[in-house]
Amino acid sequence: MLLLYNATFYTMQPAQPIVEALAIQAGKIVAAGIKAEAEAALPAGAQRLNLHGAAVLPGLTDSHIHLQHYALGLKSTPQSSTYGLPGRRLRLRAYVSAGKRS
Repeated sequence: MLLLYNATFYTMQPAQPIVEALAIQAGKIVAAGIKAEAEAALPAGAQRLNLHGAAVLPGLTDSHIHLQHYALGLKSTPQSSTYGLPGRRLRLRAYVSAGKRS
């Protein structure tokens, strides 16, 4: 049980696009609105977290993947965190000894 308050919550709901507090219980939002409304939805011992005027947006996730680019990446030698020719040689040796060949 958690009360989040003193923030600007963007709800993405046309009827109530912005609220100042959220009540959360069992991982779900049970109330949204002014602090008093959200507080009323929770028991007296609920944890309270002052967000000090922060702006809060809903989590937006773009989980798609471009499979062709991913597959092509599997066929190449990983070169992240390699610097210069000596670093690339070391990475290439490790890559080949691991048995990864295109």
